[in-house]
Amino acid sequence: MDKKLMRLLKKLYQHSNGTYDPEREVILYKELTLTKQELDLLQEHNWHVNEVEYIAHDELFQIHILITSFNEKGEKECKVHFAL
Repeated sequence: MDKKLMRLLKKLYQHSNGTYDPEREVILYKELTLTKQELDLLQEHNWHVNEVEYIAHDELFQIHILITSFNEKGEKECKVHFAL
C-alpha cells in the first residue's frame, strides 16, 4: 500500500470523523472531509468508504489460514477474495 493512500486512510478513519449507525451497528465515516484529489485516490484504488462486508466466522477462519500459510496459491486466493 503506498504512503499517500495510507495517510489518506488514517485521515478518513479517525474516530472523530465517524458517526455510529445503530441500525447497521458500524461507524460510518464522512467523505466530506476529503479533497477532490483524495477522493480520486480512493477511487483509483477501488476503495469504498462505508461499504461494510460481513464475514462469517468460518469464512474468516479460512481467510486466516490462507494468510498465515502465505504461499503463492494462498496469496492469489486472498487477492481474489478481497479484490486486491
